[in-house]
Amino acid sequence: DHFKLSQYFDYICGATLDKTRNKKGDVISYALDTLQIKDKNQVIMVGDRMHDIIGAHENNIKVIGVLYGYGDIKELQEYCADYIVKDLNQLYEVINEQLGVIR
Repeated sequence: DHFKLSQYFDYICGATLDKTRNKKGDVISYALDTLQIKDKNQVIMVGDRMHDIIGAHENNIKVIGVLYGYGDIKELQEYCADYIVKDLNQLYEVINEQLGVIR
């Protein structure tokens, strides 16, 4: 809300201030439940750190590690990102190849 970005999203699912939902896996689970997503083959997590990869794998969803964030290739490989991309063009290609939903 502070940066006036919430208008661009249908749902915003994140950690809680009271720390009842502060692990990445819990946030992902909450998002999946909120959106009533049952087919996890239609979901790909995009993240730049180990917490994103761990959370995705805890929820049995694939994860794309991106090298344009805070993590590095060593971290993304160590935590077994399903895919690693260097830029938005590669991200587009992987998502489109895996889900076929980007037009």
